[in-house]
Amino acid sequence: MVAGDVVNGFGAVNSSLTFQPASGVECMITNANTGSGDAWVNLTNATVGINGYLFNTGSSTSQVAYGSRFQGYKLFINNTNYLLVFAPPAAGEYSSYTGIQIK
Repeated sequence: MVAGDVVNGFGAVNSSLTFQPASGVECMITNANTGSGDAWVNLTNATVGINGYLFNTGSSTSQVAYGSRFQGYKLFINNTNYLLVFAPPAAGEYSSYTGIQIK
């Protein structure tokens, strides 16, 4: 993959999803989703563990079921500081992310 390529992924049903780019690769995540409930996303560090929780509630009337909870955010990740999307709270849902490779 090269800079400008789309990166995205889906977790297995009702499971968390980790995206850790290869060494030397950097990505900008623009959308992360944990289904229809409250969304928790971690920005994780490979050597010290979790170094940041990001939260967005699914209770807003502007959010629809299965809608994107982190649309419009810009999360910059690499091999050291990477993304963990929590498992969806409701049965039968999937975690997902999308973004672009920048390096």
